[in-house]
Amino acid sequence: MYRQEAREEYTQALRLAQRELKSLAAAGKPLYPEVLDEILKDIKTQTVVDVGIVEIPVEQVVGIRSAGRTSAFTAGFRPLLPLDTEFAAKWTNLCAAHLEDGIRDPVLCFEYLGKFYLQEGNKRFSVLKHMGAPRVTGQVLRVLPQPSEEPRIRAYQEFLEFYKASGIYEVQFRQPGDYAELLLYLGKEPGQKWTERERRTFSAYFHYFRDAFYSHDEELDLLPEEALLLWLQLYPFKDLGGLSTMELKKTVDAMWPDLKALDQPEPVQVRTEPVSTEKQGNVLTRIISGVPDHVNVAFVHPLDIQTSTWVGAHEDGRQYMEETLGSAVTVHSYFNAHNPEKAEAVLEQAVTEGADVVFTTTPQLSLPTLKVALKYPKVRFLNCSVDTPYPSIRTYYSRIYEAKFITGAIAGAMANNDRIGYVGSNPIYGVPASINAFALGAKLTNPRAKVVLKWSCMAG
Repeated sequence: MYRQEAREEYTQALRLAQRELKSLAAAGKPLYPEVLDEILKDIKTQTVVDVGIVEIPVEQVVGIRSAGRTSAFTAGFRPLLPLDTEFAAKWTNLCAAHLEDGIRDPVLCFEYLGKFYLQEGNKRFSVLKHMGAPRVTGQVLRVLPQPSEEPRIRAYQEFLEFYKASGIYEVQFRQPGDYAELLLYLGKEPGQKWTERERRTFSAYFHYFRDAFYSHDEELDLLPEEALLLWLQLYPFKDLGGLSTMELKKTVDAMWPDLKALDQPEPVQVRTEPVSTEKQGNVLTRIISGVPDHVNVAFVHPLDIQTSTWVGAHEDGRQYMEETLGSAVTVHSYFNAHNPEKAEAVLEQAVTEGADVVFTTTPQLSLPTLKVALKYPKVRFLNCSVDTPYPSIRTYYSRIYEAKFITGAIAGAMANNDRIGYVGSNPIYGVPASINAFALGAKLTNPRAKVVLKWSCMAG
């Protein structure tokens, strides 16, 4: 009984294999499994470590150890040899055994940079994957790369620490620092051991998000775990368990333009030259299409005029806008959006009260701005920062470094003992540029000058 059913499964697997080959060929992708020996041929490795028995995600099994039976499988490990071959008979027998009792013997494989390469058990794995198993049990030998400053190697070194605490293989970041960011969003300390429940919950939520990510019509080079980091900037991790499939897909679709931007080698385009207003009109008429006669503008500040000179400077700009544009604009200011929850509420209020353009005036407001911008794509949002890589919001920043260069030159000329104190607010965005410009200005007038830097954001 199981034998006949297994033969039918093999026949179906053959048909799927031919479709896969055509699809891979059309996309210009490799047709057959990767070969680890070929990958390691020109790569120096450090050592091989026995990891033990591991539950391996099937999508991370990408190849075989050596080029023996490469052409027997597609890249997705579907069988290619005809039904009357010995290979097909063994595959069919394994399938029949799986249908009757299940395949329990672990495969033997090597892991390199988060991907798995089979040495023994190719047909077992092929059967299990064809039958829809999400994971397979494997005896894993880990090939460790030599330490390197290359981002992928550094990220993998961080993965080793992450795996030691979490036991999770599915997440394979390519940039250093991403594991620390993920742990921050999850409320976990580096090295803190995960419980079995935490491991299972994360894996279930991550697969739920990954399915929503891959359901989009457009493919990106971005990994689902990299997309998850952006999602977690906007929504709490626990929300993944409470959203319906449609609701989750809507959140992913809304931030898709921003994911596309992150997929680019240089997602931030900096423009320092002014745009001619004679040809394109003033800034508001350029960024608002369809509302040429009148624009409602909102300024959202984290503090108020009494406690922040930065807010006061923006309010001076607001007054200048009103004086210059007159009846073409109506401007409202909102104050004390001093935390993400308050900022979101204030931004929602500004949109509800009819804002066509919203200026948020500090870099710390960029993420609340992005979250609200995704909900209101017809409203234009601008955040005062210089490296926000999200097309859902635009950024602006003044050339403060020019004034800092001049003040540095004055300070250098006035420094009697060649020492100049500088108090920086926070080492983000344009602040380091201002400090560098100040130091260059001081050096211009006093080559012996030394700038002593202190941060107001640090105690002591």
